[in-house]
Amino acid sequence: MTTTALPDSALLATTAPWPGEDDGDEGRQQRGLVVAATTPYHKVPGGWLTPSQTNPSKLYRLARDEDGTYCECPDYAQREAACKHAYGLELALGREEQSEAVKARVDGHREAKNGHTAVAILDKSAPLPEKLAPHQMPETDPPRPPATAPRSTLYNQAQENETGHFIRLLWDLVQTVPQPEQDRGRPKADIQKILYGLVHRVHTTKSGRRSYSDLKLASSIVGLGKLPSRPTLTAYMEDPDITPILEELVTTSAVPLSPLETGFSIDSSGFGTTIRDETWADAKWGDEESRKSYTGSTWTKAHYMAGNYTNVITAAFVTPTLKKSGDSPQLKKLLAITDQYFNIESVYADKAYLSGPNLRAIIDRGARARIPFKKDSVYHNPRSKNGKLWNDLLHYFRNNTEEFYKDYHARSNIESDFSAVKRIFEELTRSICPTARVNEVLLKAIAYNITRCIYFSYIDGIEPFFG
Repeated sequence: MTTTALPDSALLATTAPWPGEDDGDEGRQQRGLVVAATTPYHKVPGGWLTPSQTNPSKLYRLARDEDGTYCECPDYAQREAACKHAYGLELALGREEQSEAVKARVDGHREAKNGHTAVAILDKSAPLPEKLAPHQMPETDPPRPPATAPRSTLYNQAQENETGHFIRLLWDLVQTVPQPEQDRGRPKADIQKILYGLVHRVHTTKSGRRSYSDLKLASSIVGLGKLPSRPTLTAYMEDPDITPILEELVTTSAVPLSPLETGFSIDSSGFGTTIRDETWADAKWGDEESRKSYTGSTWTKAHYMAGNYTNVITAAFVTPTLKKSGDSPQLKKLLAITDQYFNIESVYADKAYLSGPNLRAIIDRGARARIPFKKDSVYHNPRSKNGKLWNDLLHYFRNNTEEFYKDYHARSNIESDFSAVKRIFEELTRSICPTARVNEVLLKAIAYNITRCIYFSYIDGIEPFFG
């Protein structure tokens, strides 16, 4: 049973003449005539579904027995008497019983005269439900299996329930960002909802248009209320003012795992755009033509510091192009941010981060510097700045090389981080604007951190909480 789009006049005819006014059974019967003529009733086991006239995306379920017709709509719930949907169903059933199309067998199809397949959609023999249950909302905090369950079971449960946890934890996370003060002018969009929409978009790995319906569903479950429009979200994606906010959220999203981490690794990697279908490995290590693009503006470079056990990203910076984005200068900034919330015992990095200031920054924080020296490294003047420290570490490295490399393999965890972020949330950014590309890469790190918190809530029993 189908119908065309509801005209405005018909919509008015299906609603009460004034909000809160009861026009009685006669009025409901009149509006039921319009409902029966313009609205479909879809047969389901135990009853029928029909859309709301004021909100077509919402469905009401109806059921019939010898005592009458029952409906899930607010009017029936308040009065426990026939509503306009019930009157409309009775009229639709009477009309269909007289139609040749509904004489088709319920368990089969037959070709009608117009060449289309006729299906019996009004089945009175279907069992009636004992009670009309309200629509069940997805669980936003699914129960976890016992800690004694096998690790593989815990891993599977974390993956299966990720979205339910994610939409709740994400709202908890963005509420740590204060609303900016505004004395005058047009009210700005809610920054917390803006951030929620942007991170949620990246988590779905869909475009802004296709992910917006997912955002609406998540909003209805968490109870966010009115959402910013899709163009507003896109505009904020290109806003450089939210870049420092996203950098801070990367660290905040990692804090729940701070009790589990003492060893950290640092490295960088590139994220491409959809306008260049080429992997980072091809651009950096490929043929001569591919390497030319290595310094181009279509690549965005991310610098991460991450835990070696949980693989959570504790600090991140992103540069819009590969120019002036060397690895070594980023270490002290990433280290200082991580040191605010984590107990750092060891720092692992490759030879690109080898320098006296970097070694000094690590040692001054009471941590071990696990950075290998180069073959051509030489001793410095012990009276120069960081010269004695450099010489001591170089001497230790050359005389204890085997011992040094025993645990240096832990640095490979940072490679796993970049691989996971690119595999789960895509290596290419959908944005073309340089600022939007920077923000999108940071959003990937935030989404990834939340998934790590969910995973270790199952594996180690932590209770993620950001607020």
